[in-house]
Order: sequence, then C-alpha cells, then structure tokens
Amino acid sequence: MSGQYRYQYSYVDLEEVLKCPEEYIIPECLEACKQLWNKNIETFMVSNDDDSNIYVLIQNLSPNNKKIMEKLIERHPERYYYDEFRKTYGFSMPSKSKEDAEALVVLTAPFKMQDTVRFQTPEDFLDDYKRTDGEYIITENHSIMQDINPELKDAKLEDALKATGKGNLYVQSENRVYSSETFKMWHERYLKMVKEHPERTDKYTKLDKSQENNKDGGEYPTF
Repeated sequence: MSGQYRYQYSYVDLEEVLKCPEEYIIPECLEACKQLWNKNIETFMVSNDDDSNIYVLIQNLSPNNKKIMEKLIERHPERYYYDEFRKTYGFSMPSKSKEDAEALVVLTAPFKMQDTVRFQTPEDFLDDYKRTDGEYIITENHSIMQDINPELKDAKLEDALKATGKGNLYVQSENRVYSSETFKMWHERYLKMVKEHPERTDKYTKLDKSQENNKDGGEYPTF
C-alpha cells in the first residue's frame, strides 16, 4: 500500500507486522520497534503519519520488564507512561525530528530480553480445538464463547496437532504449543541469551544508579 493510506491501520496483529514492518510502521518508529522485537517485546501500536509526536505502545511485558517500566514511569513520566484507554504501556518523544527518532530508540534500552507469551499448554490447546465450529453460548458471567463441538469431543492432542498443522510447534519437554514458528524462535533465542548473557535478560531487573552505564545491561536514558 502506498500514498495517503499507508500506515493508516487501527490495529494489526504483531505477526502480520513482522512480515512487512515497513508497511505498518512509520520510519521514525521503526528502529525502536526493531530493538524491542530483538528483546522479544511485543509492540501493540505506534504513531501514524498524521500524529505530531512519535510513540510506541507495547504489550505482554514480562513481570520483571513491567517492574522496569513502572520505575521508568516514576523517573521519567514525560517519556514513559501507562495508556489508560488502551490498557497498555508506552513511551514517546514530542516530535518527528531525526533527533527525537534517535531518542525513541534510546528509550528501549532499559528493557531486557524476555520470553514469549505466545503459547498454550497442551490442555488449553486441545480444549480450544474441541470448540472449533462449536455453537456459541452465553456463560454465567454473560460472556459469549463456543461450546464443545460434539464431533470433536473425544479428540486427542495428537489429533488436534495434526488437524491444525502445529505438530512442529509442540514442545513436550516445555509443556507448550507455540502459536507460530516466529514465537517458537523467540523462545529459543531467549534460552540462548539466558545461557550466554543472562544479564541481558529479564532475570536481571534491578534499576538503580549503579546500572545506568552498565555496558552489559545497556545505558538508561537520561533527560
């Protein structure tokens, strides 16, 4: 897509964005997003061409990365914040200048590589599969969900994996079925980083002055 409608998306799932980021992410936000993706941190939304500032919203932060974010909000509320409307965290710079685009990248530095959350337990995966094409029902708390499909009620995990083509995404030793190869790879590189450079992962989360120029953990932004 090109012209005036480029980047004008309300919401696109991250996996689609990762296939062609230049289609969905404005240039001023792209490098910051790439830095986050390299840490297995999911972006939720970014500013558009018609915004005067630049921002990145992120989702599914690990508990320890969330602690880092909350500390950053305390120290730099003009840059880091919680978006009450979208119920997620974000960070921003006031303009689209080259300097602010570079500063947006710096704002990603405090976060650590985290594991992906894009997986299910085999039990949950099988339960979802059994509800494929099931009738919609209203639950006691007035939410709507699909009931078990009678034709699939006796399905086994092996049946579900074969039918969905996700046999290669099931890792028995981890008790996980990943949503895609992309997020299985995210997990694998997280394990590799934990083994080789644990200080760069969310296992290390202390945020204080002694870390602010830690070459292993990244420099914390100062304003």
